[in-house]
Amino acid sequence: MVTIFIQGLQDGTHAVSLQEEVSAIEDLFPEYIGTISIEGTLKKLGNRYTISLHCSATADLVCDRSGEQFSESIETPIVATFLADSTILRSKAEEVTSDATIVIRDEDKSLDITQLLRDELGVALPLKRVSPKYKEKEFEELYPHLIAKEQPKSDTDIDDRWAVLQSLKHSKS
Repeated sequence: MVTIFIQGLQDGTHAVSLQEEVSAIEDLFPEYIGTISIEGTLKKLGNRYTISLHCSATADLVCDRSGEQFSESIETPIVATFLADSTILRSKAEEVTSDATIVIRDEDKSLDITQLLRDELGVALPLKRVSPKYKEKEFEELYPHLIAKEQPKSDTDIDDRWAVLQSLKHSKS
């Protein structure tokens, strides 16, 4: 669980700096290894807390082009607003959170950013995983032996087994 301590915090802007082991975050994608670095700010105004964080982690990936394993640094921002208001929690239990604001209890001592961190790091994983040494190379350059040497140059170069199909006529119905 990743939390930011807020008990007794005065209004204003406060620096946030956290280091968290990947194993401490339940259900995080297995590609992530080592520690996650979280840097940014927490702004408090009354009972509203706004976080603006930058997260960086290392992912252990398998290259889609070569099949080689490589590590890549993944970075993502996290921006969220928390509102400490127990009355909202009691009155609208089904609408506690929205995309804009996460409602917490007045007596909470910390902000739990575990779910935000899990979601943002999950989305930040690249869909196409290509090792840096293969990014500028095309498939044909990497595996020339898999590319057909010659393509048929004309209709006359068609394999004899398919010649019967040339005699078929297209009829319009």
